Amino acid sequence: MSKFAKRIKKLNKKARNVLVVGDAWGNLPEMVENFNSIFLIDDHKRIFRSKNVIYRENFDNISHIYDVDIILLNLDHENRLPEILPVIKRCNPIIVIEGPEIISKENQKFLKSHHYEIVEIHKTYFQWKLRRS
Repeated sequence: MSKFAKRIKKLNKKARNVLVVGDAWGNLPEMVENFNSIFLIDDHKRIFRSKNVIYRENFDNISHIYDVDIILLNLDHENRLPEILPVIKRCNPIIVIEGPEIISKENQKFLKSHHYEIVEIHKTYFQWKLRRS
């Protein structure tokens, strides 16, 4: 298991399902063994086969994805945050966004308006978690 996969699994040890928007920083093959289901939404046709990777070409059926514990978002897909709002509202997942650059102010406001805050800043990602009341 790679360092990246260990770090992601450590965010939520009980995590079973992951939604990946992009390519998980090129670490998708290492993540397959750690999760029951990986929902992958990517514009590029990646040729990677595994029984627990479920491909989606676009966000049309995002409302049919239930029980997501972690969302991994590539920085170049940050403008897709509003499109994954149904999953964010329903599942309250941990959101991991590629770094070291921070996302735009509009997207920061979007996440903060849905009660998320940055809880960890790492060299390669930012971890956003639902604020505790």
